[in-house]
Amino acid sequence: MSRISPNEVSAIGDGPNDIEMLRHVGTGVAMGNACDRAKAAADFVTGHHENDGLAEFIERYLLKSYATRVIYKKMTGFIHTCHFLIAIFI
Repeated sequence: MSRISPNEVSAIGDGPNDIEMLRHVGTGVAMGNACDRAKAAADFVTGHHENDGLAEFIERYLLKSYATRVIYKKMTGFIHTCHFLIAIFI
């Protein structure tokens, strides 16, 4: 069975309860409305949740990165395995 490394995971949060999660993944993303401590723990800060900040991050970083890898595969016939997991807790 294949395991997903924490370095292959992106996590998105906005509160103090998300800080450890943001610190322990490959890419931690704080929402624009996040508390200052969550923003400090994150690698990126995206837009406010009321302005589609989650969609902004997915489109700009995850989908663009995935599309680039697919194009690379079409050109070279080679690609590394790409995983991403999005978990939303309300």
